[in-house]
Amino acid sequence: MRLLGARYRTDPRIMGRLSVDHAALDSVLGEVEAAVRAAQAGTFAPTLQAALIRANALEESLSRAHAELIAREGNPALREFFRKLAEQDLAHRDLLGQV
Repeated sequence: MRLLGARYRTDPRIMGRLSVDHAALDSVLGEVEAAVRAAQAGTFAPTLQAALIRANALEESLSRAHAELIAREGNPALREFFRKLAEQDLAHRDLLGQV
């Protein structure tokens, strides 16, 4: 969201219309923050397989959040922004599946 704000901050027609489900995004952000804390503490997962499963689930959550924003937002530039994020999420999931 910071990248989005930095790119479109000066265009109130775009940022002013962005409809965000803050509760859903806060939930995903909480998942990411918990994963970072767990990784820093060395408690992210007991095995490599478990770490891959947890990372894959996190990517799924991010992809779902981005896809929902694509579906809601009508501005072509924002739709493309979130489409690219969702595409990156899927690429990360594919990479995790190859490990």
